[in-house]
Amino acid sequence: MSLLVAGLASGQIVFDDPKPKKVEAKAQAAPAAGAQEQPKAKVSLKGWIDSLAGGLASKDEVVRRSAGAALLSVGAPALEPMKELAAGEGRAAREAKKVVAQLERRSMRGTRENPSARAGRDSRRAGQANAERVGKALRGAGFNDEQMKVVEESTKARREKIGEIFRQVQDGEITREESRAASREASKQLQADLKEKLGAEGFKKYQRTMRQVNGRRDRDRKTDRKADG
Repeated sequence: MSLLVAGLASGQIVFDDPKPKKVEAKAQAAPAAGAQEQPKAKVSLKGWIDSLAGGLASKDEVVRRSAGAALLSVGAPALEPMKELAAGEGRAAREAKKVVAQLERRSMRGTRENPSARAGRDSRRAGQANAERVGKALRGAGFNDEQMKVVEESTKARREKIGEIFRQVQDGEITREESRAASREASKQLQADLKEKLGAEGFKKYQRTMRQVNGRRDRDRKTDRKADG
């Protein structure tokens, strides 16, 4: 106040320096010395499952899928709560049934040998044999090492993409209809990439060779079925 009066008397207005107020406010905001921070609340597994279960009742499909995928990532601990929820009615119960079915399928795959596991091994062996037939046919068609590498990389990329789409269906992230659309789009993109790397003529040669390989494979399958019948 004395500064203000002196300023008026001299024809100049002098304001008090506001900095001390800021320092004072900052000091007041700072925690008292020796004070301990409050521990953050911990979310229990049961609380997390209950929270995700609430998401299954959402009208938003994205929320329901996300909640279902998260419950699948929780795994076995979510099975019993989901069974209880599935016993009810409504949207949440329907979604819970899907989660239960997928968790039980996973449990069967992981705990005991079953026909589907043997079928999977047979499928892998058949895939390996088919890859050898394709490689031999492409070599016969005049493909060089560089072209063979391009085809192998494309085949690997397609296998990984299809595997990822299948996993998304199993985990409830996408529907079967969406998986078919995703598979078509992936195949289209991979074919375009293969054509770009092989060139127009090389790609035509690849397509022609693949038709021949697939035709022979189909004939072999028909012959095997007749022999079995």
